[in-house]
Amino acid sequence: MKKLLLSVVLLLVSSSNYLFAQKTCGSELDVEDLQKSDLKRYEQIMQFNKFVEQHSLNSNERVIDPNGTIIIPVVFHLLYDGNEPPLFLNPTDARVQTQIDVLNEDFRRTNPNKVNTPLPFQGVAADVNIEFRLACIDPNGMPTTTQSSFL
Repeated sequence: MKKLLLSVVLLLVSSSNYLFAQKTCGSELDVEDLQKSDLKRYEQIMQFNKFVEQHSLNSNERVIDPNGTIIIPVVFHLLYDGNEPPLFLNPTDARVQTQIDVLNEDFRRTNPNKVNTPLPFQGVAADVNIEFRLACIDPNGMPTTTQSSFL
């Protein structure tokens, strides 16, 4: 009985290494296949990846303030169907700023209703040191407004 149990345990332990045998991400394999089948599309993906990498390294607006709070720039994109938008769909800059303020209160846990946190979450609810601000510079380093409207 001990030999059988030992054999089963050794078999399980030795075969468990194969469960984690994946060497590369599946999407990398897809990109390699794309390189062989559609070179133009592959080059577009590589250019996009290069742009994302450069942008993430050189962003002027990515900031961590002295208190360790991460500042995330935000732009609002408003989509319309081509008709004259009703007033409630055309928020003012003040309304946009109010929404940013509410979002920040939630993430910084300074919101007035934090006392209503459900009991299971009271021990883990905390200030996550993230603050959202309206963006003033676009990805190309040019000044930008807080809203973009599309008809």
